[in-house]
Amino acid sequence: QAEDGIRDVERSRGLGDVYKRQDVILLTKNSVKPCLDLCLRSIKREIPVNRLIVVDGGSTDGTLNIIKRYKSLNPLIIIDKNGNRATARQIGISKIETKFFAFIDSDVVLPSGWFKEAIRYFNDPSVGAVWGATIPLNPKKLKYFTAMARFYKKSLTELSKQTGSIRGMLHDTLIRTSAVEDIRIPPYLHVMEDHYIRMHVEKKYKWISTDKPYCFHYFREKNPSEAFLDAYYGWKYGVYSKTWYVKHLMLFWAKLLYLLLFTADTSVVDEELKKELYFLKATIDIMRGK
Repeated sequence: QAEDGIRDVERSRGLGDVYKRQDVILLTKNSVKPCLDLCLRSIKREIPVNRLIVVDGGSTDGTLNIIKRYKSLNPLIIIDKNGNRATARQIGISKIETKFFAFIDSDVVLPSGWFKEAIRYFNDPSVGAVWGATIPLNPKKLKYFTAMARFYKKSLTELSKQTGSIRGMLHDTLIRTSAVEDIRIPPYLHVMEDHYIRMHVEKKYKWISTDKPYCFHYFREKNPSEAFLDAYYGWKYGVYSKTWYVKHLMLFWAKLLYLLLFTADTSVVDEELKKELYFLKATIDIMRGK
């Protein structure tokens, strides 16, 4: 199906080799669980890969052994033990040698037809990147997002698309290389480095957030304290407006109560409460001018 998508575009636009092979950047660190093998299989099936550029943070769980088995993806492995997501993405971008490339997270599985759907957007030369909505597969996250979709009266993909229309994310993103060839991602951005890339793309091109294509996302567990940095840099880079922050604070307890009633799972509520308290602390600090 991916090859069909390429041929369709070539026939309609006469673009030839431009669309034939794409580099794919994969960031890893002890990524065997929850789904690295499934992720790689889906990349192999869906994307005509030139090279799989792997930037690894020092895995010790066999991550690199699994990647090396996918010889047809022509893996290029770079070790970045002392870096973070910002430095890893910068390294990955510096190794791109194709006109388009994809960021795929190691806890993402691409569904059938992903590339065929994504590549069509580039019929428009003003499009610089296409990001697909996520459908959660982690049981806790699925409970959470299902509850929030009901809360906001949206489908899972509509809720994800709405979030992606505000904040740049890179779970499954196809990007025009010329849109980021001169980017310099601030190395301190362990969080919000994805939105920084979006801001850079939007200097010259359109960023498309869509529910078609979409991906399946296992959501590897993160430290809830990252929510503090999300709020802080969300303010610094103008991701969230003042109105958005006020709405977020006003809905804080209502959302948690709804989450408890809908899921009847205190572990889901406890995890979200911890994250929200970090976010709340950052928001208060921001409003106090700290």
